[in-house]
Amino acid sequence: MHPLDWFYADFVAAVENGYIQGDEKGRLSPHSYISRQEAATILGRLTGFYNSKETLFLDNEIIEPWARGSICALTEEEIIKGDERGFFNPNDSLTRYECFIMLTRLLKGENAEKIQINSPFSLYLLNLYPQKDFEL
Repeated sequence: MHPLDWFYADFVAAVENGYIQGDEKGRLSPHSYISRQEAATILGRLTGFYNSKETLFLDNEIIEPWARGSICALTEEEIIKGDERGFFNPNDSLTRYECFIMLTRLLKGENAEKIQINSPFSLYLLNLYPQKDFEL
């Protein structure tokens, strides 16, 4: 990562605030793809959505222990969902569509009242698909 990268300041701020942490060797890898469990963990840290329960996903045993609390809480808040077979697929890369849907759900209804997010983008997300629900 270089200070001239377009995301540098935001990425550094996320690391400094503990939203993003390195892997077991301390590597941050900002140019790498992000897995579904990594994205859920970051979102859990950003929002404070975390609990110590186990997930009910059929692939819970392959979800890393450090991700389970965020995944469980975000599932209870209906921000994330598994696939139609009941799997979370924690090691799959998060698609742009899935990221968009997570953010949309996060900013809707009771979830929006639990966190403080005020920006033109959040208003855009809240109004884009007001009557639709998507699987994630």
